Amino acid sequence: MIYYLLLFLGIITFFFGVIPLIFSYRFKLYVKEALNKSIPEHTPMVSLILPCKGLDPGFEENINALLNQDYPDYEVIFVTATDDDPACVFLNKLLKKNSYKIPAKLVVAGISPLRGQKINNMLKALQNVRTNTQVFAFVDSDIRPNNNFLRNLVKPLQNDNIGVTTGIRWYLPEHGNLGSMLQSLWAAGAYPLLIDQKHNFAWGGANAIKRTTFEKAEIGKLLDRSISDTFAITNGIKGIGLQVHFVPQCVVVSHEDSTLSDTLEWTNRQTIISRVYSPPFWRTVFLVYSFSNIMLLSGVAIIILSIIGKTTFILPGLLMLSIIPLEMINAAISLPVVQQMIPEHSKRIEKLKWSYLYATPLASILIMINSIVSLTTNEITWRGVRYKLISPTETRVL
Repeated sequence: MIYYLLLFLGIITFFFGVIPLIFSYRFKLYVKEALNKSIPEHTPMVSLILPCKGLDPGFEENINALLNQDYPDYEVIFVTATDDDPACVFLNKLLKKNSYKIPAKLVVAGISPLRGQKINNMLKALQNVRTNTQVFAFVDSDIRPNNNFLRNLVKPLQNDNIGVTTGIRWYLPEHGNLGSMLQSLWAAGAYPLLIDQKHNFAWGGANAIKRTTFEKAEIGKLLDRSISDTFAITNGIKGIGLQVHFVPQCVVVSHEDSTLSDTLEWTNRQTIISRVYSPPFWRTVFLVYSFSNIMLLSGVAIIILSIIGKTTFILPGLLMLSIIPLEMINAAISLPVVQQMIPEHSKRIEKLKWSYLYATPLASILIMINSIVSLTTNEITWRGVRYKLISPTETRVL
């Protein structure tokens, strides 16, 4: 009886490992079609809003990439919380050189005790956009997009069913240490969700939305007292029945390394935000990864007991352990797709290929750890500021 129960659990574990392969294959087909699809040009006036805090790795290169987009009519609004922020000091010097062809301004937003600093910066920037702006684009300061990023991000907005377009981040480690690899893999786990209208989202680090849609969805109100621009924009767009549209050409790279402790802090923060802002999604992730990793540990124990002659349950144990090679196969399917979306970094990703494959099972364990940690607290630290997430509409700055 015990054997058949373990065999059943082993089979379930195997199917849990196969399902992500199906999602990854769907994502692969979507990307292939999107990259080959021709969309008519659409270049309305854009206000590109860039909240900044501190100097990210490669900050100057990132800013230069955003100020040199191949786009006919756009402005850039930089915004910091205080005028003594290192980013503010740097940007003041940069803008005084006046060597850019596009209009750019720097705004100081101040500090709010009721919302995240990034959100407060965004809301202040929105008060300073041009009167003739037709599209708002929001980006993070730690991304380095290619020259066609803004053009590709805005084009799909000519479809009236699309409420917001989004890119996504790919963390590209400089040295390939374990913390950096886990950060990259952890973030990449969301990629297959981007083509599913039920579960996708508008990533706060790279998205564009028509001004009229922004106002109709009352996203400004949703952002107020929030800490997550991703969830506020996503919920606002879906709340008025429009689509979130992922643009494969707008995958943006962050060139940075991360220690294990930094990666753990970042992944814990993201998971806590997810638990507060999207409980159904968080519960699904928690249950799936907890089950998979419990089965993995059970499989290890069963195989060891079988080797020393305590049991003969080798088949159930092997089925439970199948989650490891299946996760590695999934990564092997996904990496070439990423290389297609950011071909300029293809060689670097190829060099890190085996590091990605070997670290994949550890990323799965990390997700389970994050889920457990998120059960114990609703407080996070983000860029040196401590927050308490009371609800999706209430944030307290501690």
